[in-house]
Amino acid sequence: MKILFIHPYHIDYPGGAERWIVEIVKKLRNKGYEFGVLYVNYGSCKEHVHNSRELEEYDTELYVCNHIKLPRGFPIINPRCVLSHIRSYDVAYVMAYPPNELLLRALKKYMDVPLIAGFHSSLEPWRLFLHKLYIPLYMSAYRSFNALHVLNRSFYSILTEHYGVDRSKVYLIPNGIDTSKYSIRYNNEKFCILWTGRLYPEKGADILCKIIIEFNRKYPYLRNEVRFIITGMGSYEKYVRSLAKLFNNVKYLGYVDDNTLKKLYASSHLYLVTSRSEGMPLRVLEAMASGLPIVGSDIPGICDLVLNQHIGELVRVDDIYGFCKAIERYYNLWRDNSEKYYTVRETIREYTIANYDWNIIINRIENMFRQVLLDRKRKF
Repeated sequence: MKILFIHPYHIDYPGGAERWIVEIVKKLRNKGYEFGVLYVNYGSCKEHVHNSRELEEYDTELYVCNHIKLPRGFPIINPRCVLSHIRSYDVAYVMAYPPNELLLRALKKYMDVPLIAGFHSSLEPWRLFLHKLYIPLYMSAYRSFNALHVLNRSFYSILTEHYGVDRSKVYLIPNGIDTSKYSIRYNNEKFCILWTGRLYPEKGADILCKIIIEFNRKYPYLRNEVRFIITGMGSYEKYVRSLAKLFNNVKYLGYVDDNTLKKLYASSHLYLVTSRSEGMPLRVLEAMASGLPIVGSDIPGICDLVLNQHIGELVRVDDIYGFCKAIERYYNLWRDNSEKYYTVRETIREYTIANYDWNIIINRIENMFRQVLLDRKRKF
């Protein structure tokens, strides 16, 4: 089977969707699948990401298309570029980045290839007014696709219950993680809180800064016991650097490679995620694979992973006090009952292995591709 990924962003952008494409190619290429990735030269980033290089190592055809960038939304891929390549493939998987769904719907009658839409991020009509205005057009376009792939239960419910999309067309398959690459390290020196990701408002970088300030104000006596470790780059980098100079318990590492990140997960004690919007955050899965309890925003994607207090604690977005109290509770558990704390970590890691390891997830992804192609053939 030949599968084409259509991605209206640069494949070397350091996001979860880009990394997901690489992992799917690596896992299924060994089973005889062939792949192409069609993307645009938009989305520059200073971080050292080499997804394209990895894809080429697995004999993936890479197509860089021209694009148009409107004031809002993602880049629109050149339709001629899509048509010139898509007919060579059996299935096309399209990242659901608006307004490209309108383009693909218009082109669908010119190409005899089933389309799968992948919702690795989604519109938020309950939070953003412009999204509320656009979503009827958005959903109308995606009804013409052969299948829809969602990563979290919330968006599955929105599609099937609120918008009445046929459940047989919607595949709920979460992100995956290679759990064998992660471990737990017993560290009783200082309580380390880890935050990783892109330092932008949608990832809650501003919320992170407020949490650090409030925590150090509210618990000055814990400054020598609790340390915040932050990785990543973005528009809030200068604010984080300032906090690292202001407080001796804040350590900003900037960009770190995957091997360093794995060591940080293993030796930290709590993972903090302050995002305003997520699909199925890969960084949270990485933290859980190292058994880290999660204190995170109560939003779709994160709440799919943090199902109960055995895994972590959910906090309303922007509830700075709530985040600080949750951090304090896990610190107290680690300080007062280290044995119980590490039992919690072992439980989180075991849960992650049982539910999100790539060995489980990749079979569901493969079945989705096969089923979509089979359904298409049955119609002819």
